[in-house]
Amino acid sequence: MSLDAYMTEVNSNVALFNQHVKITVEGLTARGHTTDDIMIGLFKGYMAASDREFVRYIKDYKNKYDDDEDITWEQLMTKALNKYTVLKQEGQWNALSPEAEQIVALSSEVKSLKDANLKLSKDVKNAKKKTSQSK
Repeated sequence: MSLDAYMTEVNSNVALFNQHVKITVEGLTARGHTTDDIMIGLFKGYMAASDREFVRYIKDYKNKYDDDEDITWEQLMTKALNKYTVLKQEGQWNALSPEAEQIVALSSEVKSLKDANLKLSKDVKNAKKKTSQSK
């Protein structure tokens, strides 16, 4: 299974994702294999996470890596876990964007207006019914 698919499978839990990667690398090393494409897989996996702030953070490191800045896969995993932990502790993991918050607020307002309109329509209908019955 690819690392981006695994990130989705663990519901963007970076701690579980990192644990899986470490176990996989240890298994490969024990059998005498190497992982030349681990950084590519890590970046793909991290960018499949559901949190937009986390993905932006990882993209910044991807750009640095693409520009030949030295970073090991272990360092990347540590930075990713630290960012995930901070976002979770601050209650910001998978937080709504300002635009999404505005949409939620507007949707709630529209629902309130619809409910008020429905109540008013029923009140008018009942008033007409009472008026016609009293004639």
